[in-house]
Amino acid sequence: MSNAVPLSAFSHFEKTTEALSINHQGNFRQSPYRSIWRECALGEAITAVDKVEKDLHMPPSLQAGFQGTAASFTNSLSNEPLLILAG
Repeated sequence: MSNAVPLSAFSHFEKTTEALSINHQGNFRQSPYRSIWRECALGEAITAVDKVEKDLHMPPSLQAGFQGTAASFTNSLSNEPLLILAG
């Protein structure tokens, strides 16, 4: 007697759409997210995105980061305490 388990017992088939390609940054897959924000200060937008990221409780295998102007802005803020101390 066979103890075969049917494939449908632990899987299912579903048709979906996916991206044609997956971008990588270093060894990590990259999913660019672009959105049209209402006009607000860059700092407000970065704070809002950071809050959503924290609320999502993403697993450590997922990493999020900024590029372009937002990345430059966050990098400049990381040196702010040192600049204030030096002033």
